[in-house]
Amino acid sequence: MSSPTCQEAKIIDKNDPNYTGHRPKNLHIHYANGKKTDLIPWEQIEQKIKDAYLTLEQRVYFVLTMFTGARKEEILELTVDSIKYNDTTLYVDIGKRLKGSESTKPVPIDRTNPYVDDIIKLHTQRLNFKPTKKLIIRFGKIYTGVKKGKDRIPVWSKVEKIDRWMFLNISRSTAINIFKRVLGSEFYPHYGRLWSLSSIGRSHNGNLIMLKSRSGIRSTQVLNDYLGQSEEELEKSKDALTNVVGKAPNISASTELPITSS
Repeated sequence: MSSPTCQEAKIIDKNDPNYTGHRPKNLHIHYANGKKTDLIPWEQIEQKIKDAYLTLEQRVYFVLTMFTGARKEEILELTVDSIKYNDTTLYVDIGKRLKGSESTKPVPIDRTNPYVDDIIKLHTQRLNFKPTKKLIIRFGKIYTGVKKGKDRIPVWSKVEKIDRWMFLNISRSTAINIFKRVLGSEFYPHYGRLWSLSSIGRSHNGNLIMLKSRSGIRSTQVLNDYLGQSEEELEKSKDALTNVVGKAPNISASTELPITSS
């Protein structure tokens, strides 16, 4: 993403009156009500979107989070230049991924997917807007001691950028409220990431390469969490093994053998 002007990031330390020593309560959102791992069927989500009566901008924010699996801040920082599309596909260029994830190529979304027309409509509107300022806030930790792993303090970094932003009226707190408004008070924007990557990972052709290419996540262990398990895929694994080892010559496909228990 382009950023024509950029001020030096400001690190908030213990002497700063804004320093609290911990992440503000309203940002402890991921698992405050327990980690959500069940995937809500899309049909239910679509009805919840309709029932929430969101504005166009709010609806596009919610849908992009669900479809791309990007983090809350990554979606909030999208610009007009982040969105490209042709007759068949809409591409979302997330740019530099957060939390040490690898950069990815633009995430593809099929143009036949629901609400893609809304994304294009908002994008068309934003093309006519002039660049505006936006404060990019990041939370992290820095080492103050000689030994890594010790003496870490939480810090905020603030960078002011000017660009043609896709989301002019959605702050971090608004992004949280959108998910609560649509899905319920116990949900959070990170659920969109979990839902998107898990839905792909649990599909019949989901795999680690697909998930890594879409998310930029480096850790295989983290990616494995999105793959999940499926009885349908377990049954398919029987045929997959048979394709490798073949069938015994004296047993036909129609032969029924008794099931025994030990």
